[in-house]
Amino acid sequence: MRVGGTREIVVSPHLAYGEAGIPGRIPANALLRCEVELLETREHSGILPQDWLPGKNLMLRRCQNPNDQQPGWTFTVHEGGNSRLSLDPIPDKQQRQIRWSQIPILLEVEKSAGLIRQAIDLPKEIPEDCVDWNSGFIDMQKGGVIKDNRNGARCMVVQVIESGTGVCLIGVHEDSPKFLDSAFYRAIERLITPHLGSDPASTLSKKRSA
Repeated sequence: MRVGGTREIVVSPHLAYGEAGIPGRIPANALLRCEVELLETREHSGILPQDWLPGKNLMLRRCQNPNDQQPGWTFTVHEGGNSRLSLDPIPDKQQRQIRWSQIPILLEVEKSAGLIRQAIDLPKEIPEDCVDWNSGFIDMQKGGVIKDNRNGARCMVVQVIESGTGVCLIGVHEDSPKFLDSAFYRAIERLITPHLGSDPASTLSKKRSA
């Protein structure tokens, strides 16, 4: 394509919203037809502030645990109400391919904004269990596992971005009782657990109830 050119792109359901769809907006197994116009060209990964949706965006990331073989996941929330759960790719040996899974989750605007505020406040609420990303205490191990190198505690990643600028980026001890019992994590757990089955969130719940 050249700048000013247009193309029609057809996206099969398994590469779009699949069987889940988006209730009230996109039906299940919908075939998407998109008309795309090339507005400009940039260097690779050249994202500008105006490319981001207005408002703050939250990401909570749990990396895959190589010991229990449970898939990792990422939950993202925009304060405008858009949110989704992304599961780490799972190798499909029969099809000889990698299967990706993204699940849209509807949230009210007020609830989305509230989760983002709670995420920003975590270092104040539980400072002993939060690790600033630039503190020198974050240890990224092989396979993507994040740990606090002072005590070896595994960490979830909590990040808040506004217009491409970082507002908050921390690691939180994922077995912290205060974190697991926080209104922030409990709200997210209620949203994502139905989509996870025997997933990492259930492991954390067991730790809390033990």
